[in-house]
Order: sequence, then C-alpha cells, then structure tokens
Amino acid sequence: GPHLTMTNLTGHPTVACPTAPRENRSPGAIAFSGRLWGEAKLLQVARLWQERTKFHRAHPERFR
Repeated sequence: GPHLTMTNLTGHPTVACPTAPRENRSPGAIAFSGRLWGEAKLLQVARLWQERTKFHRAHPERFR
C-alpha cells in the first residue's frame, strides 16, 4: 500500500507481520517501520509482536 511505497522511496526499513483475518476472511497485516539503519531494532519489535500475538501460526482453512 501507500505506506510501503513511501518507505521504499525513503529507504526506511519496514517489516510486515500477520494480524487477525479481516471480516472478509482475507489475511490481515500490520507494518512496522524503523529509522534509517535501524533494522536490528525493527526486527526486535516484529519478533515481540509475533511472540505475543501468535497470528503467524494461523492457517487458512483450506491449508489445514
């Protein structure tokens, strides 16, 4: 989306993590952006998100 386009142009690191599915059952995601050269800290945030939410363990029904 527009957020990732902006960070691609500025060089800011961004990582997308899964969230709960949307109402239409399509996958949801949240994007975290960091400071320039701040990949290490950004990945720590993404890891904490995944450890606390467990959304990354969910699978669509047809893949179970």
